Amino acid sequence: METAACIMLVLSLASFTEECGVSGNLNRRQPRSVVAIPTPWTGRIISGKESPKGAWPWQVSLQLLHPKFGFIGHWCGGVLIHPQWILTAAHCIHNDLFNLPLAALWTAVLGEWDRNVEEDTEIRIPVDRIFVHESFNNYQHDIALMKLSRSVTTKENHLQAICLPGANIPLPRVCIATGWGHTKTRGSLASRLMEARIPVHDNKACQAKYSGSVPIRASHLCAGHLDGSTGTCVGCFLNHMACYDQPRCVEKKPEPSKSLMFCCCEGNLCNRNFTWEPAPTSPPTIDTASIPMINENNDLRKVVLTLVVFFVTTIAVATIYWLYRRKRLAHFNQLANALVELSSTAEDGEIEVRISLPTIEPHPLPPPSPFLGLRPIQLLEIKARGRFGAVWKAQYKTDTVAVKIFPIQDKQSWVTEQEIFKLAHMDYDNILRYIGVEKRGDNLQAEFWLITAFHEKGSLCDFLKANIVTWVEMCRIAESMARGLMHLHEEIPTNKSDGYKPAVAHRDFKSKNVLLKSDLTACIADFGLALIFQPGKPCGDTHGQVGTRRYMAPEVLEGAINFSRDAFLRIDMYACGLVLWELASRCTAQEGPVPEYMLPFEEEVGQHPTLEDMQECVVQKKLRPIVKETWRKHTGLVALCDTMEECWDHDAEARLSASCVMERVALQARLLPRLSPLGSLPPGTDLNKEPTM
Repeated sequence: METAACIMLVLSLASFTEECGVSGNLNRRQPRSVVAIPTPWTGRIISGKESPKGAWPWQVSLQLLHPKFGFIGHWCGGVLIHPQWILTAAHCIHNDLFNLPLAALWTAVLGEWDRNVEEDTEIRIPVDRIFVHESFNNYQHDIALMKLSRSVTTKENHLQAICLPGANIPLPRVCIATGWGHTKTRGSLASRLMEARIPVHDNKACQAKYSGSVPIRASHLCAGHLDGSTGTCVGCFLNHMACYDQPRCVEKKPEPSKSLMFCCCEGNLCNRNFTWEPAPTSPPTIDTASIPMINENNDLRKVVLTLVVFFVTTIAVATIYWLYRRKRLAHFNQLANALVELSSTAEDGEIEVRISLPTIEPHPLPPPSPFLGLRPIQLLEIKARGRFGAVWKAQYKTDTVAVKIFPIQDKQSWVTEQEIFKLAHMDYDNILRYIGVEKRGDNLQAEFWLITAFHEKGSLCDFLKANIVTWVEMCRIAESMARGLMHLHEEIPTNKSDGYKPAVAHRDFKSKNVLLKSDLTACIADFGLALIFQPGKPCGDTHGQVGTRRYMAPEVLEGAINFSRDAFLRIDMYACGLVLWELASRCTAQEGPVPEYMLPFEEEVGQHPTLEDMQECVVQKKLRPIVKETWRKHTGLVALCDTMEECWDHDAEARLSASCVMERVALQARLLPRLSPLGSLPPGTDLNKEPTM
């Protein structure tokens, strides 16, 4: 489709206090009479040229995550008009294909130049809110504003806001269109940012050119070469083979939808004249001469022979299937007996025996939701092996995901994890994000897949083995970890946005099951042993020594559990205290060198303790991991030491709750600006007074 002119809306906004309009290639302030045009979706920069890198520091690529088709990538262009605001076209968000004014689906990529290369200049900022003009209607008020989740900082000085023009633009002027659109008919999207210089015309010129086809208002800007040689093009589909060399727009389906017809064509404004020309249909004709005469005797023989072959085949197949089932059942029973008591091993090499399993009400296998069985998932590498299977790094379309694969004997853990993830309010920042499930293979070769978000930094345990953490990083990890555990333990009533969430006990809380995101906030994972406390229902009467021995609370090691909700939540808090100790042991705020990473009780019982070792250490001797005196010379670490000691108290009822731990760590993090270099507070500081930020 060639184009004659482009039409856009001109806004008059107040001048910004921030510096704007500093063009990267001109290195000077942009005159306010020049306009930069947001690139239309699936539009074109006809006869444009490749722009110099960094020439247009306000250019934005708006990338779309479609709820049905997944990650689309670059969908539309926009311009930065304020450190936290983007101007774009309303038809990018609301059009005949979809209406997606949902901020969570959009990401703004600033500093983009080559779409096919990940560049150092790229800054990705999620969109926080979207405002489409309330009077948007096709060409009228085609404008939308997007508020970013954060402002562009002064350190990101390669990005600049554009200066918007006033309401009246004196002519003649030049308009510069920029974007990644098609550069020619039948061409592909440009990989690098393109630009085109086009003249701005009086609106009367557009009225003469588009009389009767496009309603032109005083609020419009008419820009482009009227001969179509250079400019922008909007409202065009991407390469559609059925449209090539079609000068007319014709619908040929015999029975189109009552509310929707589709046609496509090639050429400027070719769809102005729409016609419906259904393909002619004619009733089928029967050639009676070709019908053979039926010989009754031959036909009877054929029927009898067919029935005999059918019955013989059926009996043979049934016999083979019966023999196969008998043999397979015997093999399965033998396998089940061998697997009933033993379960294998966390990555630290521990062998764990489950003495008894929870006797809770049996749950039917929930339907996979969402089900990803037909979608391509490529397993890349094993990242971890745990008690219930292996965790893989995998590729799903353009996204990296984690796939936890359960063998057939651990199917119940797969079911339990689904039940936990499908509870209301489980879509939470500090809970691992759930994507879907799959069943792969049949019979004894069946595998059960759990697909979740992938976090490159891995578990907290693995991270601490290879890294030390600062006081700020430790507070961020500890607070977010406690916040996730608090949310898991919390009973949330039904509200307008979601249903009722019961309290959940993790029952295998440890640093291996705490994952770190890229910003060093934590999220909790691995709910294969979790227990849901539905109101009015018993939690069961036999809950054996499940979990990892090293993190078992004294009452679990003794086998003296009070089978109530609060008792199970306090077991989690004992383990939380041990994880806080692991964090503190690798924090640089302590005086002197930071020691090598060690697991809790590793100094006392080694790396592979038996159940008897842990009973002697924790129950009989009442030992706990050593809190070094050098930790208590830092005010913040002193408070953290007190918190962890109250978490692992021998008396379960004296332990802190997850919400209390979260509040204590958050308070210490807020006090950080007032800490001296040695970690002490100035004399006379009131710890109960909230700090001013």
